[in-house]
Amino acid sequence: MGYFDVLYKFYDAYNGADFKGFCQFYKKSIDKFGSCSVEIVLDVGCGTGGVSKLLSKSFQVIGVDISSNMLSVASSKCGNKVLLLNQDMCEMELYGTVQGCVSFCDSFNYIESKADLERAFSRIALFMESGGLLVFDASTKYRFDTLLNNKCFVNESDNGVLIHRGKYSKKNKSINMDVTIFHKMGNSYKRFDETQVEHYYSDNDFVNIAKKTGFELCGIFGDFDFNEVSPTDEKHYYIFRRKKWEI
Repeated sequence: MGYFDVLYKFYDAYNGADFKGFCQFYKKSIDKFGSCSVEIVLDVGCGTGGVSKLLSKSFQVIGVDISSNMLSVASSKCGNKVLLLNQDMCEMELYGTVQGCVSFCDSFNYIESKADLERAFSRIALFMESGGLLVFDASTKYRFDTLLNNKCFVNESDNGVLIHRGKYSKKNKSINMDVTIFHKMGNSYKRFDETQVEHYYSDNDFVNIAKKTGFELCGIFGDFDFNEVSPTDEKHYYIFRRKKWEI
């Protein structure tokens, strides 16, 4: 079973991520650090299309995700405004170049190794024009090891309840997240279960891999207001710029 084979049905109902805030952060990042005109933006790990739909109001958008189930939801949400591709980001093939790339909601944390992370960054760099920005978020060790480890959370909606339990392995630098949903169906509830795994990568990991694959660091921030990182940040927000192509 792959990721989101079950949860894709409930992702939008229980995900409280600030998609609008991230899109505004990306646009401000272009103003601060971009050095090329942006027409086409790549949304890697686009999921159900929350970011893609918002960005499509200002740019042409290509959404890439390995989950066909998530893309089915994105398709109904985005219509023909976003080109959706069912691909592994580590083996991504596009039809041309882009001037920007975004990734939100821990997409890179789902990659299982630094080698695969480098492969993903290499594919993004291959299709990124010089001066374009790669902007993404990733969970911190503090979030995995302190806020989620050995914790149980309950999230209610009008149609059910989501229960989240996390277990972080310092040895493997990964967190197992068991998710159970009781979804209301008529006068009863049906249970759905799925286990997901995310992997921790440090700021240095991302910086070293980005530099190796053709990007330069613009900044790492603790929030959408471009504030400095702190030890208790749940997420870090990364901005890298594609260096000039060398032939």
